Amino acid sequence: MAGHKDPKIRWYDAKSQMAHTMDDFRDIINSATVGTPLTRDQFLHHLAAGVPFPRGSYLVLSGARESDVRSLVHDFELTIPILVRHNQHSTRNVSFAETRKKLVGLGEQHVYTPAHERLDRKTGKALWLPQVLPCSVWDGMVSEQRPINILSLPSQRDRPVPAWLEDDPDYRVLRDVPATESATELDPRHREDSLSKCREFGLFATAGVYSMPHVDRHGVITTARCEEGTKLWLLWSALPMDVVAEWAASNDPPADPAAAIVMEDGDILIMPPGTPHAPYSVTNVNMNGTMHWSKRTMLRSGRICRLEIDWPEITNEEPAPCLVEKLTAVAGRWHKSVGDDGWPSSEELHIFEELVEEIIQKVREKKEREERENLQRETQKKGKRAGEKKQKPAAGGLQAQPRNKRTGGMQIATRKKRKKGI
Repeated sequence: MAGHKDPKIRWYDAKSQMAHTMDDFRDIINSATVGTPLTRDQFLHHLAAGVPFPRGSYLVLSGARESDVRSLVHDFELTIPILVRHNQHSTRNVSFAETRKKLVGLGEQHVYTPAHERLDRKTGKALWLPQVLPCSVWDGMVSEQRPINILSLPSQRDRPVPAWLEDDPDYRVLRDVPATESATELDPRHREDSLSKCREFGLFATAGVYSMPHVDRHGVITTARCEEGTKLWLLWSALPMDVVAEWAASNDPPADPAAAIVMEDGDILIMPPGTPHAPYSVTNVNMNGTMHWSKRTMLRSGRICRLEIDWPEITNEEPAPCLVEKLTAVAGRWHKSVGDDGWPSSEELHIFEELVEEIIQKVREKKEREERENLQRETQKKGKRAGEKKQKPAAGGLQAQPRNKRTGGMQIATRKKRKKGI
């Protein structure tokens, strides 16, 4: 598309993508396995036996009735991903072309592309960063099959939440517990509950785009529906929290091989909180999804939130401004209903409250540190400006004097006073 190139953007060949991370991602793909797919009967057998699910395991439901899916997500805590194949219990899929047309009508978008990157402060590796691109630019990149990933779009479905989750009160914590219910004093900037408003999203990517291993922010349960295209969803499931913490503190992908799940039109994947994943777009892909907090997995969600404070690089999104208020409100609601209405025990609540206190302290320390750094920068700028105002002595001990108003010339005088008559 002629005339769309911006001189400020460094362009890459779509085939090579990002040389800085492609080798690492290739290693992840080469070591990936099919994982341990479980049938419904195998899943129930593991639960009855009381044994942990093997790492890399996930439940596959093919041709399942809506009532079967509903009972599984309602009756049991979500501890491993669930893949619902070729979901038949919803309206038609939204095509890639349809979404592209709608996005063109919306204009500029926040786009992840290898044309815009920065180096990770710890690893020195290049990271994709979102940048706002006008429609003519990003749509031209789609036409030329350049690798772009447009995340956090509004959902393109009228009812994006899967039917078997829509009416389940256990999965409505993110929606039903507003940040304004928090006992803490709300920062005026946080009065808008941004976490509740981002429960639904759309994803739009061209072929060849990939993401390095990350978790979805704030320990949410994520549902992802493949509307059109083929997505290779690499994930590390059933990892204990200590293993997730080790990965968060390292500069490397998770040590275990990834489980590779191929998602196609109509497939829906449900991921538990804190599941590292690294999706790859085999073709142009259009997806829609939702995010949830569940009462039964709220402790794990809190632990993921705590990890993100120390290791923000484990997620590809900025923290929600209202996170502290939201977590405090959840703790308050949990305290009122402990052991009832699906909320876990008081022991789990106590651990959760300690995590929230740690998060509040860390956020406060970060804010104070940033304020000190900003003050130091302002002081340095003022000192620099003051120094520039002072006139420096001219070479040879001469001082520059103000311009002669009558002649317009420059008067030069030595430091010694001249004798009269000379």
